[in-house]
Amino acid sequence: MLAYRAMLRRKYKIAVKQYVIFLASAKSAMPCTIDEENLKFSYNLIALQQYSYKLFLNSLIPEQKLLAVFGDFEKESPEKVITQILKGIEKEADGELNRLRYREQLRALIQLRKLGKEFKIAMGTITKFKVEKDPFYQEGRNKATHDFIENLIEQFGFSDEQAAKAAKVSIGFVEKVRKELDAKNS
Repeated sequence: MLAYRAMLRRKYKIAVKQYVIFLASAKSAMPCTIDEENLKFSYNLIALQQYSYKLFLNSLIPEQKLLAVFGDFEKESPEKVITQILKGIEKEADGELNRLRYREQLRALIQLRKLGKEFKIAMGTITKFKVEKDPFYQEGRNKATHDFIENLIEQFGFSDEQAAKAAKVSIGFVEKVRKELDAKNS
């Protein structure tokens, strides 16, 4: 931090204030001062876990609501806090695309707190959230359907119409699978 400050001061010739935002849930053991002969230096360390998650959750800005995952959960369960964050995102996000983007950002931040299991539970409690609309669910479902159709064609010799009816998909989807299969077998 001292070297970074010196470079900024030299380049821009302005006073610099430095802050480190600490995200971990444990207490920081990071020293934020140097006190040596002829050298005194310090910077501000902001540990988000020292603030109530409600401080971030009460924001009207979805990006700030996401930071609640790093706050102090007080006596609330992680599932409840994550559910509140998800509901806040649903309420404040502008449009479905932004809701999806914020959910994915939250999913990434959750990994830093190692709350993946709690995130899945919270996702199941959101009434507006439909698993079928989740991109990760869709990707897995499409792969399974694709493999099923391939099997119907290769193993049982189904026509496009028969495979579409059995898999409950469009004929266009089956035709796409058949073209990929033909290309793979050529």
